[in-house]
Amino acid sequence: MSARRFAFCRLLETETPRFTCRKSRLEPLEHRQLMTAATAVPFGHAMDESALIGRDWDPRERIPAPRPPVLTSFPNAAATVYLDFNGHHEDQWGSYQDVDTPVFDIDGNPWSFGAAEVARIEEIWRRVAEDFAPFNVNVTTVEPLVLAAGADSSAANGTALRVAIGGSSYDWYGHAAGGVGYVDSFTNPVSNVVYVFPQQLSHNSRYIAEAVSHESGHAFGLNHHHVYDEDGNQTAEYDPGTFERAPIMGVSYYADRGTWGRGRVASVRIPFFDRVFYVVQDDMEVIARNENGFGYRPDDHGEGFQSATPMNVISGSTAGTGQRSWTRVYASGIIATNEDRDFMSFHNPYDSAEVSLRVDVADVGANLDAKIELWRSFLLQPRHGGEPQLGYELVATADPDDDLGATITTQLQAGRYWVVVASHGTYGDVGQFTVTGTLVDQATPPIYTLDTLNAVRNGFGEPGGEGDINGDGSVNLDDLNLVGNRFGQILVADSQQAVIPPDSVSAYQSPWARSSRGAKSRLSVAAVDEVLAGRDEPLDRLLPFGFAGWRA
Repeated sequence: MSARRFAFCRLLETETPRFTCRKSRLEPLEHRQLMTAATAVPFGHAMDESALIGRDWDPRERIPAPRPPVLTSFPNAAATVYLDFNGHHEDQWGSYQDVDTPVFDIDGNPWSFGAAEVARIEEIWRRVAEDFAPFNVNVTTVEPLVLAAGADSSAANGTALRVAIGGSSYDWYGHAAGGVGYVDSFTNPVSNVVYVFPQQLSHNSRYIAEAVSHESGHAFGLNHHHVYDEDGNQTAEYDPGTFERAPIMGVSYYADRGTWGRGRVASVRIPFFDRVFYVVQDDMEVIARNENGFGYRPDDHGEGFQSATPMNVISGSTAGTGQRSWTRVYASGIIATNEDRDFMSFHNPYDSAEVSLRVDVADVGANLDAKIELWRSFLLQPRHGGEPQLGYELVATADPDDDLGATITTQLQAGRYWVVVASHGTYGDVGQFTVTGTLVDQATPPIYTLDTLNAVRNGFGEPGGEGDINGDGSVNLDDLNLVGNRFGQILVADSQQAVIPPDSVSAYQSPWARSSRGAKSRLSVAAVDEVLAGRDEPLDRLLPFGFAGWRA
């Protein structure tokens, strides 16, 4: 097919960036914003192209190729985004011939991936996998058969996209760019390849990942988000967003989060109305459109109370742990759209439990800003008789402004409860999450047990004595901890074997001391593990190493 049939646009490096295009029957080549001198200075100097390893290397001749870590996000997905760090040759790509991409290399050894390179590859993959988590797409470092050498190039249409990651934009493109890709190349006759140039991105994992998602977005049909003034004049080719978040299809290198968005891609002034109208692109709907053939990822949790997914459960014995009986629940999932609400359920086996539930987002490159809700059921009695109806009421919710995750802490009675995870609601607040919960039995009072290895035996109460750290003869928590109690749990009992809370030790006077007109109170002190359920040890057995501790 003649190269003249491909649309081609490139950013001209002028004081006012503008695009020049040749007419064609296909969508334009879109170019990822470069970290030029104006933007790259705070992040380090660009590397000298003359030092580029493999500049004249032909990937077809290199055997063996290095092997990146095997990473895959959704193996059964309908479509694949292949992150190709191995080097790639393309006979023809649009109007370009013999396009060679060298191996991803930061240590000067292109024959293997070192530990630093593997770490960056894994981070890039995790970030891109988060960006495409809402879709029926597998982000992987494993080459799909339809993209392998010798495969029919048309077989990859609507099935797989290669992102060739390596080298410099000056190797073959001839212009400064962080990446480049044809719009709609996932389905049109152009080869299913987009390019990202780590050399121009300072080999920064975050910048590379943002460029990968941006160029992949072009292949799936997305255009740039622009900035316009009130008269409809374009003032910036790439919407920079804010420091907190920026659109992936703008420039998201420097924001805390890069997300898909709704952005202006064109403006039209209609004189009759004397108004400017904007063409707004809904990124996620374009990616998931029927033409691309894969859509959103199938829902991984029920959308209501009756279809809620039971959470995984771990129960633990408290023997020897110093804790009460506990149960842990956990689950993971993906919020695919702003309207998605994932319902999960768990059973609280305790008559009274202290419950802490936490939803966390991806720890690298998170797009999701999550909120969490806790629900319970109740029986609703009809006014005029009949069968009781099951109803549901909200127990607690959390959606903090300063945390992409959220935590609920509350007290619950025994019964079944529902956890709902949803998006905060701003467009693009979607992605992966995990929910963990801990239920601690509060109905059974704690049973103290002696930690004999950390018993305090050093004669507190005698001014200047061996155990008197501060020299005043008093028993206080600081003294006890300084002796070397690694658990930090102190059991103190007076002569009548009444347990004194640790935070009250320094101010404590027993009833016996008060009735004796200033007589000194005898205290027994031992460092203990906090709780041992199922054992009932009287204090005189728990304090075999007790001593006379005197406090006026």
